[in-house]
Amino acid sequence: MASLSIQVVRYMGDKYQYTSPTLKMGFNVLEGENGSGKSTFANLIYFGLGGKVEEFRHESKTRHIEITGDTNNFVELDFSIDDRPYTLRRFIGENDISVLDNAESLLLPLHRGENRPFTFSDWMLNRLSIQPVELQFGTYKGKINFTDLCRLIYHDQAPDPSGVFKSIDNASFVTDSRVFRRAVFELLIGKRYEDYYRALSSFREAESDRVKAAQALELFNEMSEGFTLSDSESVQKLNAELKELRGQEARLLNSRAEYAKAPPAQDAANEIAVAQQELIELQLELGRVTREESVMLEELAGIERLKADLVMEATQ
Repeated sequence: MASLSIQVVRYMGDKYQYTSPTLKMGFNVLEGENGSGKSTFANLIYFGLGGKVEEFRHESKTRHIEITGDTNNFVELDFSIDDRPYTLRRFIGENDISVLDNAESLLLPLHRGENRPFTFSDWMLNRLSIQPVELQFGTYKGKINFTDLCRLIYHDQAPDPSGVFKSIDNASFVTDSRVFRRAVFELLIGKRYEDYYRALSSFREAESDRVKAAQALELFNEMSEGFTLSDSESVQKLNAELKELRGQEARLLNSRAEYAKAPPAQDAANEIAVAQQELIELQLELGRVTREESVMLEELAGIERLKADLVMEATQ
């Protein structure tokens, strides 16, 4: 696991600016009276690292008046990972972070999306040599991200000693569960636990695939036993009609090809017109039968999917 060290904290806006002294390696103690800005200083760091700070939201009831009332304002952090310097810049109210150094310049999203698969958390964990393992909790599946790890690093005021962890940005029964808390703690311990959780994730995915396959097989067996004779006869009848109509279509196409080889006589022209009309009617009938067959098959498939989902939910 790599080492992360923050050197300078900046706030820049049209109305206010602030640049901290250069922080030293190891412990740095901030001392001041209530209201002197200690919590705001900590919040600037957490916000710059991708965290959600309620006081920096314009619609918050506890919003920071000066910061939310400023314009064109952003937080900037000078920090290093294993002595390699970087600068992070995040604008107030935005969910993207700019990463700057001598070798690269990136704009990374905080939230994963269909067109944004690589996030700031992925970049940060990769630089820290921490595997972003995937955890499963019931039917929920999600990756540990950087702000999850910050729950053991960042606290505003004294934390609840019974909880140890700070409150999560997006709290839920799953993300605040004992499983996730233990994983966060163990991942910060070292690489050994990364290997364990990676293997555990692979095992649970394989187990989930096995359960789905077993349920699909069981469903298929039940559905095949549940077919009644009338259902089977209906399908067979439609298939027979479809086969007969296709045969008639083929014969008519052959007849038309024969008539086209030589100029038709006067009475042959009438026969061709009649044959063409019959061909059109048969093609329409063929389309109707094909659509009915397709609808029936779709309904059967829908019933199978619905039953499979219900069985899976009940099993889980």
